[in-house]
Amino acid sequence: MKKAVIGSLIGVLVVGGGAAAVLLTHDTNGGQAKGETSKAVVTKPLQDGKVAKKSSYSIPEKDLKNSSYVSSGAASKVGEYTINEQGNKAGLAVQSKVTGQLDNGQVSYKVDSIRKMANTPATDEAIQMAQMAFNTRDITGDYTTLIVRYTLTNNAAKTLVTDGVNAAKFTDGSIVSVQGGGLDNDHTLTNGVEAGQTKETFVVLLVPKSLAISVNSVALQFAPTYQDGQQLTDASKPLEVKF
Repeated sequence: MKKAVIGSLIGVLVVGGGAAAVLLTHDTNGGQAKGETSKAVVTKPLQDGKVAKKSSYSIPEKDLKNSSYVSSGAASKVGEYTINEQGNKAGLAVQSKVTGQLDNGQVSYKVDSIRKMANTPATDEAIQMAQMAFNTRDITGDYTTLIVRYTLTNNAAKTLVTDGVNAAKFTDGSIVSVQGGGLDNDHTLTNGVEAGQTKETFVVLLVPKSLAISVNSVALQFAPTYQDGQQLTDASKPLEVKF
C-alpha cells in the first residue's frame, strides 16, 4: 500500500470481507496460527497504487459552511467529518479509549483507542481508492471502518519488522486479513522497530455491512515478527477489544 493512498484514506475509511480469510485460531502448544483459505476466483490485484484519473471534486458550499466540517487534519469530536480531494466524506461516529494488552514472546502490544468512521464516497475515484487500500472490490458505496490505534514494544535484542495486524474477527464471524483483504496496516512497520523501542501505530479495518451500526467489539490477531530475515514470533493469539 503506497503512502499516498494511505494518507488520503486514514481517518475516512469499512469492511466487507475478502476472497480469503485467516481464521483466528491458535495452537495451544505455541505453534503458529492456523490459516484457512476459502475458494475464490482470482482477480487482478487492487493494491498496485494506480488510480484511473484525478478527481476534480469540489466540496459543496453547504459543507464548507457546516460547523461540523473539518477543513484540515482529522475529525476529533463525534459528529465532525472531513472530505478528501477524491470526494470521500468520513464522519467520526464513535470514539472510545480502550484497554487491551497482549504479550507475544518478546513483543508486547497495547490497544489504546478505537475510532469508528462512517464513509460516504461521492466519486468513482473515492470508491476505487478505498478498494485499493483494503484490497477488496466489496466496497461499492457507503462503508464503515474502525481505526484501531495501539503501541508495539520490541523487547528483543535486535530490530524487528512486522505487518502489524494479521487478521481481525467480528462478532458475526466475519474475518478481514492481510491475505483476504479488508485490512490496512501502517506501512511504516515494515521499516522496523528497534530493540527496546515502543512504536505508536494503527490498523484500519473494514466493518461488515451487517454490523455498520452495532459493531462494538473486534478480536485482533497480530502478525508474525522477524529479525534479520528469521522469524522471531508466530502470529499471536486473538486479543478481543470491546468499545
